[in-house]
Amino acid sequence: PKGFKSQSPSLKLDAVEGQIAALKSPATNVRHVAFTKLKEQGKAAIRPVSAVMESSNSYIAARAVWLLAQLGEQGTQSVRVWLESEEASKRLVGLRALRAANADLIDLLSTMSHDESPAVRREVAVAMRDVPLAQSKNILVELAKRYDGKDRSYLEAFGIGCDGKEADIWVALKKILDGDAMAWSDKFANLTWRLHPTAAVADVQQ
Repeated sequence: PKGFKSQSPSLKLDAVEGQIAALKSPATNVRHVAFTKLKEQGKAAIRPVSAVMESSNSYIAARAVWLLAQLGEQGTQSVRVWLESEEASKRLVGLRALRAANADLIDLLSTMSHDESPAVRREVAVAMRDVPLAQSKNILVELAKRYDGKDRSYLEAFGIGCDGKEADIWVALKKILDGDAMAWSDKFANLTWRLHPTAAVADVQQ
């Protein structure tokens, strides 16, 4: 507007209060500096960052969750609270934050594969991509059972999770979902199309 002069807020990044204020900034570079400085403090930053997690602004709260996941075991435990939220978006953010922190999540992912939210289960599916068959098979089968036969994003996420394991997963699904090639459901047909294993050729030819 005419006569308007923008002013950058004064932030004291050498103090926790200033770092927390910067973490709330809409400017990516500003909040990145705050994120880095708070992370360097380790456990000392857990309490003030946890307070930010209670913000009514979902974006700011998510930034706190993302940071807490990288502040050791105590921070991780704070993030896990979101995994029990009634809001699917919070469960999804919590799971993504823990994945980004490279935490050992196989047991958690197994539990989250039963989540009622397709978005959360899609995240679990993608997380299975680099997990060996022995650890991921039961989780992927559970995710396939909960596929509604229509959600294309879910189907693609499932396919990504099965990367390198398509043949084994398809055989397991065939035993559970559809044994008769002449009576495949749309659900199993879609899963077969996405996995496209060699073992399915004979059935498809029918």
